[in-house]
Amino acid sequence: MNVTAEMLVEKAKENGKELTLEQAQAMMLEKLGDEELDEVVGGDKKAYGSCPKSPTKYHIMKKTGKTSPGEYLGDLWPDVEYGCIYCDKRVWHKY
Repeated sequence: MNVTAEMLVEKAKENGKELTLEQAQAMMLEKLGDEELDEVVGGDKKAYGSCPKSPTKYHIMKKTGKTSPGEYLGDLWPDVEYGCIYCDKRVWHKY
């Protein structure tokens, strides 16, 4: 998922908050370093390692429905838990 400044503005609007495009762009650059931005925009299927139960040999991650206040953006953009559909591996995507 590619998170854009426009998406942050829209998410803020959905939550009844005011956020300009310039503020969102600054927030992304200020709050997220290169490593965090790479995590947010995703990676290839090998990023989570191999899954012994998956027919593709890789974890297939789906949202579990669990969220928590975002590490970087708080309630504006909550962190989301993902789990492999074949095994018990869980990861949090931090936004």
